[in-house]
Amino acid sequence: MDKDNAKEKLYSAYVGNESYMFVSYAHLDADIVFPEIARFQNDGYNVWYDEGIAPGNEWPEEIANALARCSLFVVFITQNSVESKNVRNEIYYALHHEIPFIAIHLEETELEGGLALSLQAMQAILKYTMADEEYIPKYTKAFKNNGFYPSDSPESKNVVQRTTKPKKSNGFINDIKLALFYWKDNKGNIKIAKTKIVSLILFIIGFIIPVMDGEPLGVGLMLGLFISVPVFVILAIVHYFISR
Repeated sequence: MDKDNAKEKLYSAYVGNESYMFVSYAHLDADIVFPEIARFQNDGYNVWYDEGIAPGNEWPEEIANALARCSLFVVFITQNSVESKNVRNEIYYALHHEIPFIAIHLEETELEGGLALSLQAMQAILKYTMADEEYIPKYTKAFKNNGFYPSDSPESKNVVQRTTKPKKSNGFINDIKLALFYWKDNKGNIKIAKTKIVSLILFIIGFIIPVMDGEPLGVGLMLGLFISVPVFVILAIVHYFISR
């Protein structure tokens, strides 16, 4: 089934106040993913996928809003999707915000690095190894186990859209650690801040050397700042242009 024929069988992405699943996939896989979305929709599930973004809406904000309110996150795993920056960002967002999560593998795919570590404990359905007779009951049970039901079922009437609440602080020490070594991107993902770490190391070196030579602490502080601040600014600018 080609992409256009598959698209014709889809309903619009869900909009409303009932619970819905967020589907994450690589656009290159549309021809094999759209039939799966149509299958879920025909089963009565509310499905949001990125074809529902209205013209003129800012992509990251629309994605983040849809993710924040979804009751279930479903990602279709293929080689294309694990290489997609957008899909990886959506996966990390869902994991960070503890959204119920199911990975459906459409083809045998080798997971590497942080993605493999992140997904190893998540529920996975290896569709490429199953006939429909096994696959359909498998995902139906997985959805049910995550509290997600067809929109016309009695159980769904008691389920409303979730809202993502900010995680509570784990204490002052943890806040200091986050401030010194990590940063948060515009999708809420917490990542190691190499710029901060390099600058902090340079500050410590610049501070320690004069203090060990007997200079006052103020001298060490000034030298540390003199070395680290320009480096921080330069690296931050480089990071900004690279990540655009």
